[in-house]
Amino acid sequence: MNKSLDSQTLKAQSPSTMEREDHLALFLNTELEVMRDRWVRLSETVLPCPIWSWEQISEALLALTYSPVEELVMRGALSGLVKQAAFKPPDMVLAEILQLAIAARDHGFGVAAREMLEAEMI
Repeated sequence: MNKSLDSQTLKAQSPSTMEREDHLALFLNTELEVMRDRWVRLSETVLPCPIWSWEQISEALLALTYSPVEELVMRGALSGLVKQAAFKPPDMVLAEILQLAIAARDHGFGVAAREMLEAEMI
């Protein structure tokens, strides 16, 4: 009998399964609301990315070239990029645009462009 009395005392002292589930549900609901509030705030602070046309991108990249030879090579690279862009994810296209900009500002770009054109003429 003492044993049954001890188990009843233990049950009275520990929270029931239902109370634990209610507490867990309340906790998860609160965490979910905090997360939703945070995402809403983050999405409100993110500025939209401007949209450029291929013409604007081409003009900007061609403006980075120093010589007619570099410009010719850049036009060829841009032509290929524009044709392939529809089949690539946007982040890959952006990376290629940035790589062209970096290449145009590289001091070795003009030398490489001249060598490439000379090789094509042979």
